[in-house]
Amino acid sequence: MNNNNNNLLRAGLVLAYPLAYLYLRLIWFFQEGSEYIRFTIFAVAFILFDLIIVKGRGKNPPKETFFWSGVLILTALTSSVAPSPFVSALGLHLSAVYLVLVSCDILTEGRTGSFILTDLADGFFVRSFPNMGMLYEDTKDMIKNKDKKSIGWISVLYGLLIILLMLPLFILAVSLLGDINSNFAVAVNDLTNMITIDYETVTEILLRLIFSVPVCLYLYGLISSSAKEDSEKIRQRLGIKRERREKRRRIPSVFLTVVTGGFAILYLIFFFFEGEYLTGGLFGKMPDGFNVVSYARQGFFELVGIMFINMLVYLAVTAFARREGIFWKISKMSIIVLMSESIVFSLLSFLKLFMYFYEYGYTVKRMLAMWGSLVLLAAALMVIISLIKNKDRSGLWIRFAAVSYIAMCMLTGLLTLLPGI
Repeated sequence: MNNNNNNLLRAGLVLAYPLAYLYLRLIWFFQEGSEYIRFTIFAVAFILFDLIIVKGRGKNPPKETFFWSGVLILTALTSSVAPSPFVSALGLHLSAVYLVLVSCDILTEGRTGSFILTDLADGFFVRSFPNMGMLYEDTKDMIKNKDKKSIGWISVLYGLLIILLMLPLFILAVSLLGDINSNFAVAVNDLTNMITIDYETVTEILLRLIFSVPVCLYLYGLISSSAKEDSEKIRQRLGIKRERREKRRRIPSVFLTVVTGGFAILYLIFFFFEGEYLTGGLFGKMPDGFNVVSYARQGFFELVGIMFINMLVYLAVTAFARREGIFWKISKMSIIVLMSESIVFSLLSFLKLFMYFYEYGYTVKRMLAMWGSLVLLAAALMVIISLIKNKDRSGLWIRFAAVSYIAMCMLTGLLTLLPGI
């Protein structure tokens, strides 16, 4: 390892605890309001910290790192106009962990794809918790290599941590001594009264300092262990994971062809009987007993539920059906029909909501519902293209979902600035 990499790893070791403290200060222990400022500061700090450790391990982040860094920053910037701070915080955490995996080039498929849930679970749990001792190991390696600069900084940091961890015990000892001797308790109370202290603020800072320790170990363990991983070994495991996936596909295609075909026929029958009701209102011809508002609201969530069911059917078929023989080809055709019907349902729900939006104006929940309909439409389209091209296109859909969410937040912010919307 060259001297430049050593310097970067040394910086990573020193900055790990301050980043953890910053995380608790900006993400968890905060006053409401100005989420976008706090989230953006942490997002930028996290990206730089990740880059320092990855480069310190001698790796060069792939180009996809720029995309997910942009997603992380834009998610932070749009947090104040997102549907809720919780949604923004969730998106921030998902983007941050996924960015680490991308920058370290350890995605299962080497790119964003159908194994994204496996990769995220790997990041959140497998590469983080078991490697919380990585900071200690890297520090020990620095000491073995006689890196005097690192030893000086790290010794000071460890000393401060020891004082921090001993402080609650010191306070507990004072309290116990006061219980033993009332005069001592009075003296301590008089001393504390002479000092003007905001005890709530002090308590908050102490809690933050203490909980920053496990957060520090978690963050450093996640990034350092990921950066240390050999990318080629990850790729070799892909074959094993694909073999396991193929072993799950034991159900003969004929049974799942019946399932998908049954759903497709059901929706065709529904369109035949209810087509005029579903489409008439969109062209100005309201069904009897309906006005614009009641028509727009009627059935919207049911349509979304149907789209969700269709995606579950597709996932079940692809997870368990054997991909061989004439019945698999028939099943593929029935899935394409099913997803085409999902697109129709999605367009109908989208247009219904747009009518309600036009009549009553903007709300955050309506914007989120419109985004959900759009993402489900894109998912159905992705399935159709993947089946026709016989190539997984889930990576494109994942990127579309991320970018469209950010665009929805931006549009929400723009609408809040326009009067009468």
